[in-house]
Amino acid sequence: MTAEKTLKFLAATFFLLFISSCEQAEDVNKASVNIGFAGALTGPASFIGIEIKRGAEIAISELNNRSSGKGYRFNLIARDDQHKPSSTIAQYKDLIENQNVVAMLGATNSASMLAVVPIINDSLHVPVICPATDATAITDNDAFQNNRANYLFRVGMYGRGQGNFMVDQAAKLFDAQKFAALTWTGGWGVTGRGEILRRIQERGAALVADESYDNADTDMTIQLLKVRAANADVILNYGLLVDNVRVAKSRKQLGVSTPYVSAWGIAGTSFSDAAEDAA
Repeated sequence: MTAEKTLKFLAATFFLLFISSCEQAEDVNKASVNIGFAGALTGPASFIGIEIKRGAEIAISELNNRSSGKGYRFNLIARDDQHKPSSTIAQYKDLIENQNVVAMLGATNSASMLAVVPIINDSLHVPVICPATDATAITDNDAFQNNRANYLFRVGMYGRGQGNFMVDQAAKLFDAQKFAALTWTGGWGVTGRGEILRRIQERGAALVADESYDNADTDMTIQLLKVRAANADVILNYGLLVDNVRVAKSRKQLGVSTPYVSAWGIAGTSFSDAAEDAA
């Protein structure tokens, strides 16, 4: 199963199971049950939001067909937050307070979800299921840690688990003892960097290079030259599509052969399409 099909499957299956439970809720209006989604539907991260939206649409279609004649009609109200936390917050408030959604699908970046967590748990009180974002603190949040009602759930891999897996598998597959980190300065990259650095330290391994890039970096030559000079056994990456295309092309141009292990930010086929043979 391809990465895109897997994301569709997870979103559709989990979403179907979740909104099926709404049939048992006494306060649900049988005429119309609205589910909300605010995520990137345009821009470089749109492949994530589009797949979540498609999965939700599949699930809703199946649920409406199954519920035919029972008086329930489920609707998806989707908003494009352009991968910006400030937009996500505004759209969550609008969808819940004005569009009367009974549940939300999580956004497409961890920074957005971390921004809405306290609002959801402290005032809006609507369940949110995250099929994509992985920051551990989204679900392992203040409410969870203090045994208060926690409305955040996930179906995707969380940051701590993903960081552990990346480091452990790199050590196993490449006998890596010297690690290089190459991470995005955006929210998801920052939380991911923290997780892989934590796991490297826990294993007693060496971090020999710690480089980063932002959206303005169109060439990764400087970062990769520093990594190569550090003689790392493996490069661990946390970043999204556009930046990783630039990394891949710079890596090929420089002839950097160090194994390159990435989190799921490059899982969409758009990466291989854009990077071509450099992928």
